[in-house]
Amino acid sequence: MDEKEARKALREAVHGGTASEVKAALSAGADPAAPFSGFGETPFHRAAGNSDPSVITALIEAGVNPAARDDTGFTALHLAAWSNSNPSVITALIEGGADPDAFDYDGKVPFDHLKENDAFEALRETDAYRLLSEGRGG
Repeated sequence: MDEKEARKALREAVHGGTASEVKAALSAGADPAAPFSGFGETPFHRAAGNSDPSVITALIEAGVNPAARDDTGFTALHLAAWSNSNPSVITALIEGGADPDAFDYDGKVPFDHLKENDAFEALRETDAYRLLSEGRGG
C-alpha cells in the first residue's frame, strides 16, 4: 500500500471502521496528524464521530495529540460532545488526554456543545456527562 492508499484507508477507518483497520493504515504509513480537509480536521477529529472508542484509543496510542484543533478551534472532544451519542467515545477522549476545559474559538467548552447534541437527554446519566460537566466546573 502506498502513502496515498494508506491515507485513504485511514480516512475510511476513522470514519466508521475498526481499531485494527486504523492500525493497519498507520502501519502502512498514513500520518495520523495530517489534516484531511482545508479546515484543519485531522483523523482524530473524524474519529470523534465514530461510535467505536477503540478507534480513539488506537490513534492516541499512535501518538496523536488529543489537543489538536481544527480551524474553528474545535478539538476532537468538542466534536464528540456535539455529535456523538456514544458516551464511551467521549470518555475515551478524556481518558486519552483530551481537555474538557478547552475553549474553541467561540469561547465554548465541550460541555457547551454537549447541550447541543441530539442525544443530550440520554447522555445526562452517563460518566461522559459527569466528566464534561465537572470539567466545566459544575
